[in-house]
Amino acid sequence: MKEKKFITIFFACILILALVVAILNVLADPFNVFGDRFTKWYTYDFTQNPRTAKIEYIKGKDYKNFILGASGASSIPTEELEKYTGKKYFNLFSYGADLYVVEKNLDYILKNYEVESVILPLSIPSALRYNGERTSLNYYMNPDVSGESKILFYLKYLFANPRNAIEKFRAMGKRSLVQESFDVFSLDGSYDKSQRDIEYIGSEEDYKAEKGFNKDYTKLKMAHANDALEAIRRMKKACDDAGVKLTMLLCPMYKDETARYDKAEVESYYKGLAEISPFWDFTGTEYENDPRFFYDPAHFRNALGKMMLETIYAGRKDFGRYVDKVEAPLYTEAKPDAREFYIFELHHIDKDPKNAYIITKEKFESVLKYLKENNIPTVSFRDLYDYVNGDADLPQKFCVITFDDGYRSNYTEAYPLLKKYGLRATIFPVGKTMGLNKYPDTDKDIYEHFSAKEAKEMSDVIEFGSHTYWMHQAYPSDKYTFRRTAKRLPGESEETYVKAFKEDTAKYKALYKEFADGEPLVFAYPEGDFDGLSELIAEEVGYKVTLGVKPGKNYIVKGLPETLKKLKRINIDEKTDISEYE
Repeated sequence: MKEKKFITIFFACILILALVVAILNVLADPFNVFGDRFTKWYTYDFTQNPRTAKIEYIKGKDYKNFILGASGASSIPTEELEKYTGKKYFNLFSYGADLYVVEKNLDYILKNYEVESVILPLSIPSALRYNGERTSLNYYMNPDVSGESKILFYLKYLFANPRNAIEKFRAMGKRSLVQESFDVFSLDGSYDKSQRDIEYIGSEEDYKAEKGFNKDYTKLKMAHANDALEAIRRMKKACDDAGVKLTMLLCPMYKDETARYDKAEVESYYKGLAEISPFWDFTGTEYENDPRFFYDPAHFRNALGKMMLETIYAGRKDFGRYVDKVEAPLYTEAKPDAREFYIFELHHIDKDPKNAYIITKEKFESVLKYLKENNIPTVSFRDLYDYVNGDADLPQKFCVITFDDGYRSNYTEAYPLLKKYGLRATIFPVGKTMGLNKYPDTDKDIYEHFSAKEAKEMSDVIEFGSHTYWMHQAYPSDKYTFRRTAKRLPGESEETYVKAFKEDTAKYKALYKEFADGEPLVFAYPEGDFDGLSELIAEEVGYKVTLGVKPGKNYIVKGLPETLKKLKRINIDEKTDISEYE
């Protein structure tokens, strides 16, 4: 009798546990198969299983334009597309999707939406596999797409490991503007790469080592090239029959990754693609030879995606080509134009250098004299920006001179010497202290700072950036929130910090108009202190170049604006031998 009772209790516990798991999975819906009716946190769900989640999300919505493909399609920026076309696109890409999955998604949207246009980014790996096994909850297609039994499909997720649901609830408690692994999608289906695009990139060799480009590249077989081409042919016909404009792109891939494939097989696939439809070809260009244009060997940066759209919609001539007949792919050994240089950091000029941030007038002149005699010109950050983002050029050898804080000695001592030697500099004043010789709201003496009027006088030689309006303070006060740097304070909410940063920026920009045109382009972090959140907000408020104080050489690449982030600087003191940094 006791044994029977035990069995009953045991199975009752199992049933209750199963019920709890099922309820938890429905409430949290970590894979977004039940509509995410309770948490409504789609970005997380897209990450867990975008193949199902994105289909669930777009149900009932009036999308007419789509991007389809695997992870390479994630670098086609939808915002840029809308600028060119006036149309909102939903990016229906999913990680690891082969052309079987892509075709299934196309069939679904053609049946359920009034589709106007489809962009289909393709790559050589499209021919690696076809209709591969999907045995993970992260990769099952939505049953409305796959045709799978809905009962079997939902049962898989109903009784899934509850840790996924628990992880989602934990992640919701840590929601932030800084994207993490659990929160990387935007609601247009795009992969949010905001944190990846503000990282310091540096030299080609360092980047290769850091990002895993120096791996052993084993050879790969394009075993499903025919399957892939037939799928593309069917998709082209389906779009033609439905009156849908299909734009096909062959996407770039790092050269060493491309080299894993047999050249003859690649060329055969390429020609087969051209027989099906004209396409935009972005392979075999100089950009494939520089790893810094890729997040990893197989995935190109959003910067290249933007350039691809410029070629398609704005007539860019130096990247890619339109292939409308069968011909061979392109190959080049060239690399994008790039520059190496140093940024020199100074502060105050005085007869009595009390610390490493003060130098004498004689020392400063010796630096300028050395640069002049050795034909090392100085450039502005505007020059750097125009070089990276446009057609502007830079000399092979140059440097940048900067001053922090806005001391009046920049006006009385540095400015005349810069004019004497025909050189330039950039100054980052603290807005609140401009024109003062007393610490704000106190009677404490400080080194005098130049005024807005004096700044305007210097504008023929000096470029001005920002060192904040008042987020670089020395003394606490009950009149303001004490901030030594522009980073979030310990215990400060993200909302409060973002509001403070934006308000500070607005004050500085208003003051900036008194002595310079436009808006400041470059932001020098007080004490060089930054993190992912501060960089994200700095980008949002309009700073295109950011500086720290970590010493070292800088590397910028034409066409890659990410190389203008977190630049390094060499502090100049009385002992500095400038010849070491030629």
